[in-house]
Order: sequence, then structure tokens, then C-alpha cells
Amino acid sequence: MINRFILFFILIFFYFNSFSQKCFEYQKTGCVPPKSKFIYSVNNASVSFEFAFGEKRVIPVTLLMGKDYRVTLCGDDIFDGVIQFIIRDIDGNILYDNSTNKYKLSIEFSNKVTQKVLFELIAPELNFETADSVEVKGCIGMLIEDMVSVKIGF
Repeated sequence: MINRFILFFILIFFYFNSFSQKCFEYQKTGCVPPKSKFIYSVNNASVSFEFAFGEKRVIPVTLLMGKDYRVTLCGDDIFDGVIQFIIRDIDGNILYDNSTNKYKLSIEFSNKVTQKVLFELIAPELNFETADSVEVKGCIGMLIEDMVSVKIGF
């Protein structure tokens, strides 16, 4: 009896552990940045998480002066390509919100001063009327890339 009990917990542990590993480095396998004539390098602040519907994560990121950034989001099909992405300054002021841009999953911008910002990722709420899956969790990745700003002009 005790052996079955231990076996049960071992199986449960491996099930949940294997699912969380599915999201490990999801930003590298799932996020495809848009084509660009510029060459970006992957920033170490890139992350991926296991998300439930309606869940929110806040990631503090330091943006360096004189760098251009490209942020690309990706998520499992259960999220239907709708991931809200908000950039806030350290005082909480909204600098960017993709919900005002049809939930676009990529943004490029230049940073003129070194500053700390908060990247917020918010998974959509589950719509039970249109849901065609029983999955309630999936992976969301955020690929952050940077490069030295291109000097244009005189």
C-alpha cells in the first residue's frame, strides 16, 4: 500500500515537472521576431512562464542608454494570440500598452537614458462560451533583443 502511495506521488511530480519544462526557454523556440534589416542580440532578460488565463506577471528590466530594443511575445495556441503587454516606468506611468494597438506581439523602440521599467504580461481571461479546449494553462514567452542605436544624420 505504501509503495503505491509513493509511486503515485512520484508520477504526479514527474507530470508537473515535465509540463513546467515545456515552457523552459519557450521564448527561444516559440517567439519569431519580425524580419528586420538590423541585427539584434538576445538580451538576458528574455523569459518564459507557464500562464493560466487571466494571470499577470511583472518583470523588472533595466534599459540602457543608447540602445534599441525589440520585444517579441509568443504564446501557446490556447491564448489565441492575445497577450497584453504593458511597459511602465518605475513610478507606474504607462509608457506603452499593446491593447491600444490590437495586441500587436512585437515592438521596437530606442532608449535615450538608462532607466528601470516594468514589463507586464497579462494572459487573456478564459471565455467559456468560445473555448474549444480544456487546457487552462499554457506557455507565454517574451524575447527581448537589443543593439547599439543606429546613428542617423549629421
